[in-house]
Amino acid sequence: PTDMGTGQFAIVTDPQGALALPIKNLSQSLPWMIRFALSARPNAVEAGRESLARLLQPAVPAWKNLLGREGLGQHLHQTHYMRVWEKSAGVGAARAEQAFYNDWGIPAHFADSEQVANVEPALRGRVHHAVLLPDAHRVGDPYTLSQALLKRFIEHGGVLLQEQVLSLRPLVSQVKLVTDRAAHT
Repeated sequence: PTDMGTGQFAIVTDPQGALALPIKNLSQSLPWMIRFALSARPNAVEAGRESLARLLQPAVPAWKNLLGREGLGQHLHQTHYMRVWEKSAGVGAARAEQAFYNDWGIPAHFADSEQVANVEPALRGRVHHAVLLPDAHRVGDPYTLSQALLKRFIEHGGVLLQEQVLSLRPLVSQVKLVTDRAAHT
């Protein structure tokens, strides 16, 4: 028999384990666990994916617009994302991943070893193929960007409030923010 403290069940039986759930907390955790399980159903996952895609599709253009308008464009860097395979056995998986991205409107390209080396010379001879997302972007230093945006916000007449946010409610053309001190629109 497997030792419940050190074997395959340790993840749930170890009081310090990643999935430890003290029985005394079960009544508080159960509603969350049920919601989590229901959200993992295929139709719920698909609805979540579609919502996330609608949210993220305009994100890079919106960031470019905002940062360009505020003279902060140097904080956003166009780069690429690449998932690599070292062996030819993964070609089918790579093609499926490329199709997945393309189906969601995300430009993705299959790249053979030579194409990978042209993009990332350090990978020459080490990678068989890859899926390349050429339109990926990243922020160089999120803290510095946050500080620069705060500075611009204040320069435009904004005020920094340090209050606990209780809720955000969308209205027709604005958002209502409710804090522990007041409601703001």
